[in-house]
Amino acid sequence: MRKIGICPLFDIETELCESHIFPKFAYKDLRWNNQSKFITWEKECPPMQTGYKVPLLGRKGENLFSKYENWFAQHIYRPFRSGALKGTVNYSEKLYYFAVLQTWRCCLYATKQHNRNRFADGLYDSLICAMDEWKNYLVNGVMPPEYDTFFLMPLGKESVRLPLFLEEELYTRRIFEFNIMMSEEGNAVYCKLPSFIIWAPLSRQSQIDYGFKIMPKGGTFDFSNYVITDSVVIDYLHYKIDKTVAWRKHLALTNPQKIKDSQDKMAVDKDFPESELAEILSRPSLSEMQLSGEDHTMSIIY
Repeated sequence: MRKIGICPLFDIETELCESHIFPKFAYKDLRWNNQSKFITWEKECPPMQTGYKVPLLGRKGENLFSKYENWFAQHIYRPFRSGALKGTVNYSEKLYYFAVLQTWRCCLYATKQHNRNRFADGLYDSLICAMDEWKNYLVNGVMPPEYDTFFLMPLGKESVRLPLFLEEELYTRRIFEFNIMMSEEGNAVYCKLPSFIIWAPLSRQSQIDYGFKIMPKGGTFDFSNYVITDSVVIDYLHYKIDKTVAWRKHLALTNPQKIKDSQDKMAVDKDFPESELAEILSRPSLSEMQLSGEDHTMSIIY
Protein backbone atom coordinates (compact mmCIF):
# COMPACT_ATOMS: atom_id res chain seq x y z
CA MET A 1 0.00 0.00 0.00
CA ARG A 2 1.39 3.39 -1.01
CA LYS A 3 2.05 5.82 1.82
CA ILE A 4 1.88 9.54 1.00
CA GLY A 5 3.52 11.94 3.40
CA ILE A 6 5.99 14.79 3.80
CA CYS A 7 9.57 13.88 2.95
CA PRO A 8 11.52 15.13 5.99
CA LEU A 9 14.56 15.95 3.85
CA PHE A 10 12.98 18.11 1.12
CA ASP A 11 9.74 19.07 2.93
CA ILE A 12 7.55 18.08 -0.01
CA GLU A 13 4.51 15.82 -0.13
CA THR A 14 5.39 12.63 -1.96
CA GLU A 15 5.19 8.87 -1.82
CA LEU A 16 7.43 7.68 0.99
CA CYS A 17 9.80 4.82 0.21
CA GLU A 18 10.52 1.89 2.48
CA SER A 19 13.83 3.33 3.63
CA HIS A 20 16.63 1.43 5.34
CA ILE A 21 17.76 3.17 8.52
CA PHE A 22 21.21 1.68 7.94
CA PRO A 23 22.68 1.30 4.43
CA LYS A 24 21.20 -1.45 2.33
CA PHE A 25 24.62 -2.52 1.03
CA ALA A 26 25.73 -3.64 4.51
CA TYR A 27 22.66 -5.85 4.99
CA LYS A 28 23.11 -7.19 1.47
CA ASP A 29 26.78 -8.02 2.01
CA LEU A 30 26.11 -9.87 5.25
CA ARG A 31 23.26 -11.85 3.78
CA TRP A 32 25.25 -12.72 0.65
CA ASN A 33 28.21 -13.91 2.72
CA ASN A 34 26.33 -15.82 5.40
CA GLN A 35 22.78 -16.49 4.20
CA SER A 36 21.66 -14.37 7.19
CA LYS A 37 18.25 -13.07 8.03
CA PHE A 38 17.77 -10.04 10.25
CA ILE A 39 15.72 -9.29 13.33
CA THR A 40 15.30 -6.28 15.59
CA TRP A 41 16.05 -6.34 19.25
CA GLU A 42 13.65 -3.49 19.89
CA LYS A 43 10.59 -5.73 19.56
CA GLU A 44 9.66 -9.29 18.71
CA CYS A 45 9.07 -9.75 14.99
CA PRO A 46 9.63 -12.40 12.30
CA PRO A 47 13.08 -12.51 10.66
CA MET A 48 13.51 -10.08 7.78
CA GLN A 49 15.18 -10.80 4.47
CA THR A 50 16.67 -7.38 3.74
CA GLY A 51 17.09 -5.58 7.06
CA TYR A 52 14.97 -3.12 8.97
CA LYS A 53 13.21 -0.41 6.94
CA VAL A 54 10.29 1.99 7.39
CA PRO A 55 8.41 4.56 5.25
CA LEU A 56 10.69 7.54 5.80
CA LEU A 57 12.07 9.37 2.74
CA GLY A 58 10.80 10.26 -0.69
CA ARG A 59 12.39 8.85 -3.82
CA LYS A 60 14.40 12.04 -4.40
CA GLY A 61 16.03 11.68 -0.98
CA GLU A 62 16.73 7.98 -1.47
CA ASN A 63 18.39 8.62 -4.84
CA LEU A 64 20.48 11.48 -3.43
CA PHE A 65 22.01 9.26 -0.78
CA SER A 66 22.81 6.24 -2.92
CA LYS A 67 26.00 7.54 -4.55
CA TYR A 68 27.55 8.44 -1.19
CA GLU A 69 26.66 5.08 0.30
CA ASN A 70 28.16 3.36 -2.75
CA TRP A 71 31.39 5.34 -2.38
CA PHE A 72 31.79 4.29 1.25
CA ALA A 73 30.97 0.66 0.42
CA GLN A 74 33.49 0.45 -2.43
CA HIS A 75 36.40 2.46 -1.02
CA ILE A 76 36.35 1.75 2.72
CA TYR A 77 33.69 -0.68 3.96
CA ARG A 78 34.28 -3.73 1.75
CA PRO A 79 38.09 -3.39 1.48
CA PHE A 80 38.40 -3.12 5.27
CA ARG A 81 36.09 -6.05 6.03
CA SER A 82 37.84 -8.25 3.47
CA GLY A 83 41.26 -7.49 4.96
CA ALA A 84 42.52 -5.69 1.85
CA LEU A 85 42.63 -2.26 3.51
CA LYS A 86 45.60 -2.41 5.87
CA GLY A 87 47.43 0.83 5.17
CA THR A 88 46.58 4.37 4.17
CA VAL A 89 43.52 5.36 2.17
CA ASN A 90 42.62 8.69 0.63
CA TYR A 91 39.02 9.78 0.93
CA SER A 92 36.96 12.55 -0.64
CA GLU A 93 34.23 14.83 0.65
CA LYS A 94 31.82 11.99 -0.05
CA LEU A 95 32.85 10.33 3.22
CA TYR A 96 31.89 13.42 5.24
CA TYR A 97 28.56 13.57 3.43
CA PHE A 98 27.98 9.87 4.12
CA ALA A 99 28.71 10.36 7.84
CA VAL A 100 26.29 13.28 8.04
CA LEU A 101 23.49 11.51 6.19
CA GLN A 102 23.83 8.30 8.22
CA THR A 103 23.80 10.20 11.51
CA TRP A 104 20.89 12.41 10.45
CA ARG A 105 18.86 9.44 9.24
CA CYS A 106 19.32 7.51 12.49
CA CYS A 107 18.48 10.56 14.60
CA LEU A 108 15.42 11.22 12.43
CA TYR A 109 14.12 7.73 13.03
CA ALA A 110 14.82 7.87 16.77
CA THR A 111 13.10 11.24 17.29
CA LYS A 112 10.09 10.11 15.26
CA GLN A 113 9.76 6.90 17.27
CA HIS A 114 10.24 8.41 20.74
CA ASN A 115 9.06 11.71 22.21
CA ARG A 116 11.31 13.97 24.26
CA ASN A 117 10.35 12.20 27.50
CA ARG A 118 12.37 9.16 26.38
CA PHE A 119 15.57 11.25 26.22
CA ALA A 120 17.72 12.70 29.00
CA ASP A 121 17.13 16.35 29.92
CA GLY A 122 18.17 18.62 27.06
CA LEU A 123 19.27 15.77 24.79
CA TYR A 124 16.18 15.79 22.57
CA ASP A 125 16.55 19.54 21.91
CA SER A 126 20.25 19.11 21.13
CA LEU A 127 19.44 16.40 18.60
CA ILE A 128 16.78 18.54 16.91
CA CYS A 129 19.23 21.46 16.60
CA ALA A 130 21.93 19.16 15.23
CA MET A 131 19.52 17.56 12.77
CA ASP A 132 18.49 20.96 11.42
CA GLU A 133 22.13 21.81 10.74
CA TRP A 134 22.82 18.43 9.14
CA LYS A 135 19.72 18.66 6.96
CA ASN A 136 20.79 22.09 5.70
CA TYR A 137 24.15 20.61 4.76
CA LEU A 138 22.63 17.58 3.01
CA VAL A 139 20.19 19.65 0.97
CA ASN A 140 21.95 22.99 0.50
CA GLY A 141 25.63 22.25 1.15
CA VAL A 142 25.82 24.66 4.10
CA MET A 143 28.45 23.49 6.61
CA PRO A 144 27.00 22.89 10.09
CA PRO A 145 28.00 25.89 12.24
CA GLU A 146 27.94 24.02 15.57
CA TYR A 147 27.55 20.26 15.07
CA ASP A 148 30.18 19.87 12.37
CA THR A 149 32.47 17.17 13.75
CA PHE A 150 32.32 13.49 12.76
CA PHE A 151 34.64 10.56 13.35
CA LEU A 152 35.07 7.12 11.80
CA MET A 153 36.25 4.33 14.11
CA PRO A 154 37.32 1.01 12.51
CA LEU A 155 36.56 -2.12 14.52
CA GLY A 156 39.19 -4.55 13.29
CA LYS A 157 40.74 -7.48 15.14
CA GLU A 158 43.89 -5.45 15.73
CA SER A 159 42.20 -2.19 16.68
CA VAL A 160 39.80 -3.68 19.23
CA ARG A 161 42.07 -5.32 21.80
CA LEU A 162 39.35 -6.91 23.87
CA PRO A 163 39.27 -10.63 24.76
CA LEU A 164 38.45 -12.59 21.60
CA PHE A 165 35.16 -14.07 22.67
CA LEU A 166 32.15 -14.88 20.55
CA GLU A 167 30.15 -11.82 21.58
CA GLU A 168 32.96 -9.38 20.80
CA GLU A 169 33.26 -10.68 17.24
CA LEU A 170 29.50 -10.89 16.84
CA TYR A 171 29.03 -7.33 18.05
CA THR A 172 31.88 -5.66 16.17
CA ARG A 173 31.47 -7.45 12.83
CA ARG A 174 27.72 -8.06 12.50
CA ILE A 175 25.54 -5.74 14.56
CA PHE A 176 23.90 -2.45 13.53
CA GLU A 177 22.98 -0.04 16.28
CA PHE A 178 22.01 3.54 16.96
CA ASN A 179 22.37 5.16 20.37
CA ILE A 180 23.67 8.14 22.33
CA MET A 181 26.78 7.57 24.42
CA MET A 182 26.46 9.75 27.50
CA SER A 183 29.46 10.44 29.72
CA GLU A 184 30.96 13.13 31.92
CA GLU A 185 33.37 13.94 29.10
CA GLY A 186 30.54 14.66 26.66
CA ASN A 187 27.65 13.08 24.76
CA ALA A 188 27.97 11.68 21.25
CA VAL A 189 25.68 10.14 18.66
CA TYR A 190 26.73 6.54 18.04
CA CYS A 191 25.95 4.93 14.66
CA LYS A 192 27.28 1.37 14.61
CA LEU A 193 27.69 -0.52 11.32
CA PRO A 194 29.42 -3.88 10.93
CA SER A 195 33.14 -3.15 11.58
CA PHE A 196 32.68 0.63 11.91
CA ILE A 197 31.30 3.30 14.22
CA ILE A 198 30.37 6.80 13.08
CA TRP A 199 30.59 9.20 16.01
CA ALA A 200 29.07 12.69 16.11
CA PRO A 201 30.04 14.51 19.35
CA LEU A 202 27.38 16.89 20.65
CA SER A 203 29.94 19.05 22.46
CA ARG A 204 33.05 20.78 21.18
CA GLN A 205 34.73 20.41 24.58
CA SER A 206 34.86 16.60 24.48
CA GLN A 207 38.31 15.11 25.03
CA ILE A 208 37.28 11.60 24.01
CA ASP A 209 39.28 9.95 21.22
CA TYR A 210 36.60 8.79 18.76
CA GLY A 211 38.99 7.59 16.07
CA PHE A 212 39.70 9.19 12.68
CA LYS A 213 38.35 12.71 12.34
CA ILE A 214 36.57 13.06 8.99
CA MET A 215 37.62 16.23 7.19
CA PRO A 216 34.83 17.87 5.14
CA LYS A 217 36.98 18.27 2.02
CA GLY A 218 38.69 14.90 2.20
CA GLY A 219 41.94 13.58 3.61
CA THR A 220 43.89 10.43 4.49
CA PHE A 221 43.42 7.69 7.09
CA ASP A 222 46.13 5.27 8.17
CA PHE A 223 44.60 1.95 9.16
CA SER A 224 47.95 0.19 9.65
CA ASN A 225 48.56 0.89 13.33
CA TYR A 226 45.18 2.05 14.58
CA VAL A 227 44.20 0.86 18.06
CA ILE A 228 41.30 2.02 20.24
CA THR A 229 42.85 3.30 23.46
CA ASP A 230 40.26 5.67 24.90
CA SER A 231 38.96 4.22 28.19
CA VAL A 232 35.49 5.75 27.80
CA VAL A 233 35.03 4.15 24.39
CA ILE A 234 36.41 0.80 25.54
CA ASP A 235 34.09 0.74 28.56
CA TYR A 236 31.15 1.58 26.29
CA LEU A 237 32.00 -1.26 23.91
CA HIS A 238 32.24 -3.65 26.88
CA TYR A 239 28.80 -2.50 27.95
CA LYS A 240 27.40 -3.08 24.46
CA ILE A 241 28.86 -6.56 24.35
CA ASP A 242 27.22 -7.25 27.72
CA LYS A 243 23.92 -6.19 26.19
CA THR A 244 24.43 -8.57 23.27
CA VAL A 245 25.03 -11.46 25.66
CA ALA A 246 21.88 -10.65 27.61
CA TRP A 247 19.82 -10.40 24.43
CA ARG A 248 21.08 -13.75 23.14
CA LYS A 249 20.25 -15.35 26.50
CA HIS A 250 16.77 -13.81 26.32
CA LEU A 251 16.22 -15.30 22.85
CA ALA A 252 17.35 -18.72 23.98
CA LEU A 253 14.99 -18.67 26.97
CA THR A 254 11.93 -17.18 25.25
CA ASN A 255 12.11 -18.87 21.87
CA PRO A 256 14.27 -22.03 21.99
CA GLN A 257 12.58 -23.43 18.86
CA LYS A 258 13.76 -20.43 16.82
CA ILE A 259 17.31 -21.08 17.97
CA LYS A 260 17.07 -24.79 17.16
CA ASP A 261 15.60 -24.11 13.71
CA SER A 262 18.47 -21.73 12.94
CA GLN A 263 21.06 -24.24 14.12
CA ASP A 264 19.49 -27.02 12.04
CA LYS A 265 19.49 -24.83 8.94
CA MET A 266 23.16 -23.92 9.40
CA ALA A 267 24.09 -27.57 9.93
CA VAL A 268 22.88 -28.59 6.46
CA ASP A 269 24.21 -25.52 4.64
CA LYS A 270 27.32 -26.68 2.78
CA ASP A 271 28.63 -23.10 2.48
CA PHE A 272 28.16 -22.25 6.13
CA PRO A 273 31.42 -23.77 7.53
CA GLU A 274 33.45 -21.31 5.41
CA SER A 275 31.39 -18.25 6.29
CA GLU A 276 32.27 -15.34 8.55
CA LEU A 277 29.46 -16.23 10.92
CA ALA A 278 30.78 -19.79 11.31
CA GLU A 279 34.20 -18.41 12.24
CA ILE A 280 32.64 -16.12 14.83
CA LEU A 281 30.49 -18.83 16.36
CA SER A 282 33.52 -21.10 16.76
CA ARG A 283 34.88 -18.78 19.43
CA PRO A 284 34.11 -19.31 23.14
CA SER A 285 31.15 -17.49 24.64
CA LEU A 286 31.00 -15.18 27.64
CA SER A 287 27.70 -16.79 28.61
CA GLU A 288 27.77 -15.64 32.23
CA MET A 289 28.02 -11.91 31.52
CA GLN A 290 25.04 -10.01 32.88
CA LEU A 291 22.81 -7.22 31.64
CA SER A 292 22.87 -3.88 33.46
CA GLY A 293 21.09 -0.59 32.83
CA GLU A 294 18.51 0.44 30.26
CA ASP A 295 19.05 0.89 26.57
CA HIS A 296 17.19 1.59 23.32
CA THR A 297 19.02 -0.31 20.60
CA MET A 298 17.53 -0.01 17.16
CA SER A 299 18.52 -3.05 15.15
CA ILE A 300 20.58 -6.17 15.60
CA ILE A 301 21.60 -9.07 13.34
CA TYR A 302 21.03 -12.69 14.19
